[in-house]
Formats: sequence, C-alpha cells, structure tokens
Amino acid sequence: SWTSSGYAGNGAYFNATEFSLITINNPFTLTANWTATMWVNRWESKSVSTLISGTSYALKLEQYNATNRVGYSHYGVQDYPLGYTTPLNGWVHLAFVETSAGVVVYANGVPMATNTVTTSLNATALGLDRYTVYTDYLDATLNDVRVYNQALTAQQITNIYAYGRITPLPVVTLTSPTNGASFIVSSNITLTASVVTNAQTISAVQFY
Repeated sequence: SWTSSGYAGNGAYFNATEFSLITINNPFTLTANWTATMWVNRWESKSVSTLISGTSYALKLEQYNATNRVGYSHYGVQDYPLGYTTPLNGWVHLAFVETSAGVVVYANGVPMATNTVTTSLNATALGLDRYTVYTDYLDATLNDVRVYNQALTAQQITNIYAYGRITPLPVVTLTSPTNGASFIVSSNITLTASVVTNAQTISAVQFY
C-alpha cells in the first residue's frame, strides 16, 4: 500500500522482538542471478538487523561487525557488508542484485555499493535470522517486498522504484484497431491510443 506522496505507507511493522516476524509458507533457495527489492523505513540504530533469512543465508539491513551497513551473511562462514547505510526514519527503496560479479545494492534506484563475493538467497522468514534460534530481529517497517529469480537490470530497478513513487500513474489505452479486428497481411495498420498523463511525463510508448 502507498501513501498519497507515493512512498510505502501501511507496511509490515517489525519492532525488533521475537514476536515480530513473517514466516514464508513455501521456502525457497535461489543460487544465482536473483534480485530482492523492498521499501524500508528503519526506525532504530542497531548493530544487526535481518530483512530476509533462510537456513544458510540472510540479507541484512544492518550487518554484524559493520554497524548500520546493509549486507548479507553466509551462516557459519562469513558476513559480507556493503558500503551503504540506510537512513533512519525515512522510506528508502532497497534492491539487492546478485550476478556472477557479486552482489550490488541499490538505494532509490541508484547503485550504491558492491561486494564481489557471490551468495545464494534462502527465504524462510522476514524480519529475523533463523540460523539456530530466532535472533537479529528487524527494527523497521517493510513494504512491497519482491523476490525475482533473475538479476534485474539497472533500468528495471529504476522502474520499480519510480512506480512506487508516482501517484497516479499515466494511463495509455489502445482505441484503434478494436479488439478482434482482422487485416490482410500487406495492410498498413494504424494504431490510435488515448493517453492520460496524470501530470507525469511519458517518454515512450511501445505496442506489441
């Protein structure tokens, strides 16, 4: 859900306790080329705080041994901080993208930091680690969490961020030809559309 200004509004509120978590009913593991995006409002400064975790790996809002930096962990192996700190008391769109070159974190559509170590993404819960016992509780509000089994491009990340901020979105409706119209193969087909910009700028429209 979104506020009128376009930021994530009524998200899931995590108050850094064992009673504040979301369990994923269908856990999964992505081993390469994945993306995780979310809107985050961090409301307290902690040394460790987990966004998404599984049996072996976790994405961190605040990485252990690198206070207030985002990062990721391979349980029992090592923590991998990224050189970006999420600000307090304000909505930020984060995107973690893993490729063969490592993991890059985007903030509000802009790449901020990279770690060249590749990692898998386990997902069994939101809001805490689940390595041996519940720990590293999240101290933030989350909204619009998305996980993709592919590495999204920089433009796709920017589009997801922009989509969450624009209120309302432009509307493009094809008006001609009508649905179900047929044509001779050699005919020129004219496309006509109705466009409502909603005070936004449309740079291109593509039809398929």
